[in-house]
Amino acid sequence: MLLAVIISSLGLPVYAQNGIAKIIVEPRIINVTVSTTFTIDIWIRDLNGDFMQEFDFTIAWDPDLMEIVSNIDHVLANDPNWITKINLLNPALGTYRLNAWTGLFGSPVNEDLSWVTLTFHCRGVGSSPVNIQNTVIYRAATGAQEIPHEVLKGAVTQDPAIPVGGISIPINKLEVITPFITLAGLIIAVSAVYVIKRRKD
Repeated sequence: MLLAVIISSLGLPVYAQNGIAKIIVEPRIINVTVSTTFTIDIWIRDLNGDFMQEFDFTIAWDPDLMEIVSNIDHVLANDPNWITKINLLNPALGTYRLNAWTGLFGSPVNEDLSWVTLTFHCRGVGSSPVNIQNTVIYRAATGAQEIPHEVLKGAVTQDPAIPVGGISIPINKLEVITPFITLAGLIIAVSAVYVIKRRKD
């Protein structure tokens, strides 16, 4: 429930099994520090009774904040007879396109599968959505019928790196010695009263 509230607050659609096929960024929410790396997967889920014979999608991110390190597609791992038609990475624009189909001998699929893993290096402080654009899923039927689907994007928040040795907190020296000055003044005052009293006695 809490995760759903967080996702909703970031303007991300909440995942729901509503009978509609989905192309999803997983994990949906990522928090990292500058100069670290992280990975995301792009899944196609909830095909339900439909069998997919082809898909096409483009992943987009902010290249000023996220630098692509590697892209590993799982097309052949999912089915060795599937054919990758387009595998196009453009680091400068911050885009990656993957288009694959069954070919003549591959089998249409309807199970939940990850189709690509992307690894990024965090370059700067800020927030970057991970969008999925220009999406198409084709049904295993003549006429290239499209399977209705929705897109669930991700969000990456990059925080400043913590300095080696921890966070340095400035200390006001006067604040440190003030209690000791006050204590010393109190001791002097008490001593003076004691001396005066002794003299009177």
